[in-house]
Amino acid sequence: MIDLMRAQDYYGYDAPTSAVLQPVAPQEFQAPKSLVSVVSASGATGCSTIALLLSWLAAQEGIPTRLIEADLQFGDYTTWLGLSTKEPSLADGVDAYPVGLETNLELYRAPDAPEYFSEGETTIGRMLKRSATDSLLSVADCGSYWADYTVELLYAAKLVLVVFDGRLGAVANARKAIDLCQRLGIPSTKIIAVYNRFNPRANMTVRGAEETLGVHGVVSIPDGKAAVEALVSTGALDELVATNNGAVKAIRKLLAEIEARLGLDQAEQPEYKRARRRK
Repeated sequence: MIDLMRAQDYYGYDAPTSAVLQPVAPQEFQAPKSLVSVVSASGATGCSTIALLLSWLAAQEGIPTRLIEADLQFGDYTTWLGLSTKEPSLADGVDAYPVGLETNLELYRAPDAPEYFSEGETTIGRMLKRSATDSLLSVADCGSYWADYTVELLYAAKLVLVVFDGRLGAVANARKAIDLCQRLGIPSTKIIAVYNRFNPRANMTVRGAEETLGVHGVVSIPDGKAAVEALVSTGALDELVATNNGAVKAIRKLLAEIEARLGLDQAEQPEYKRARRRK
């Protein structure tokens, strides 16, 4: 159950004066300079893949990036990237620190088991406060599980990506997610609908998705075929990026739009820094 209230006192946004749904935020909550929250209202839409590739490509461009695995119950990145369960995770509370993946890319890992969900949830606020000061871009993979902290991540984000595929149920749920974001006071200008067209049995067109969602400018990610699943699930991100297939090109284009809207394309980039994996 999502506990909601007016929260512009915490965030300083120009929230509408009419009654809107807004999340309770911990007092120490502070949004990073550029937080992009990636969320889905249905499982298996490719939300985690898109968040990971966006982060990977941003880091390759020299943007200090922090990926937050906010799918706290069933995160995939530890398996995909071959990480040890001894690495720091959001279950560590005040001791939670990011894991270095590549140059300019660090990961806040989800807990290793669903029963540590509550520990991860209470860490989100502290972690974001830390990210606010030492990373230029933060990408939160919120998955499809919605809880109080999910709404906080959406409300604090500079941009919200709502990911869906061509299944009728996924499109309908994306419409509900967009409606909820708008009732939270998140303006439509901060919401980007992302249509992941990896499912060959999904025949809905981009125009049809826009009409169903009631939005314009839906971003289309074409089917990356078996290469995306095979390479992402084994952590071979560099190899996948090197294919420069249709999916990679579309996500690169999406990243360029995000950079332009957040002003990252004109931001002065710090020197490249090699992230070290913590043992």
